[in-house]
Amino acid sequence: AAENEPYREKLALSMEKIHYLDPAEITGYRKEGVLNGVFMKVKHGEYRIMDYIDLHHRTLDQARTAVDEAKVTAPLPRPSSKASSSTG
Repeated sequence: AAENEPYREKLALSMEKIHYLDPAEITGYRKEGVLNGVFMKVKHGEYRIMDYIDLHHRTLDQARTAVDEAKVTAPLPRPSSKASSSTG
């Protein structure tokens, strides 16, 4: 657990800039560098769900902790076999 502390600190989200939304408001966020096509596929549910976190009935602090813990324990994506093979 202690070895994950520097990583967890990088993931920490400030509570200062919380913007509360109406429950019916539709939101979206695309991090810089994420291709628009990838974003649209995620938005439209075209990727298979590998895991989920149930955040129902949690406070904002509890939800943030759960998300941080999931980020720390999530496996890193494997490099594609196409990218790692050389051509001739």
